[in-house]
Amino acid sequence: MKVAVYLSDAVGHLNPALALSRELLTRGHQLRFYLNSPHNEDNVRNMVAKASGVSGEAADIARFKEHELNFAEAVPAFEDQDPTDQAVNDYVLFLAKSQFLQVGAFLADVEAFAPQLILYDPAFVNPPLAAYLLGCPCASMVTYPSMNHIVNFTADKTHEGKAKVLAALRMSKTMRHYRNLYLDMYSFDLVRKSLAQHRLS
Repeated sequence: MKVAVYLSDAVGHLNPALALSRELLTRGHQLRFYLNSPHNEDNVRNMVAKASGVSGEAADIARFKEHELNFAEAVPAFEDQDPTDQAVNDYVLFLAKSQFLQVGAFLADVEAFAPQLILYDPAFVNPPLAAYLLGCPCASMVTYPSMNHIVNFTADKTHEGKAKVLAALRMSKTMRHYRNLYLDMYSFDLVRKSLAQHRLS
């Protein structure tokens, strides 16, 4: 089976994803890894070498270097942000910008690879978008400590607290901008489709 694997740089997300990927490789599946930065190329190559008994250079890794952002480029200092963005986690703002910058190249590559399954980190919106457009099943590789758990909700787990976070996402100038772009270009609602995986919209 051909599997597209979309990885996060975060160690706590990466380690279980690499463990799952190793099991899939040892069972003969063909994996293509999508990375957002150079930080974990060596980790992926080492895992592929151990799982497959071949050189790590044989790892099928896709990166879109010309479309990569670093955090400082993507997110202004707090005092320079629009007031509606100040109520949203900076990492969420970064993901919205960086994901949109890569979406065209990513979709073209995934379509050419033609996976039968997309495995992804739930922090990212482009993998479920690809699954939606290509009619391909997708599954999150990360399990959280509880149902409907999103890190942004950790501080206040009440219904009121969650509603406040969702309202801030919907009101954010940056999030509205990228939500509208995804809607216009792909008929894909970032809030409903990506948060629906957590049964929160």
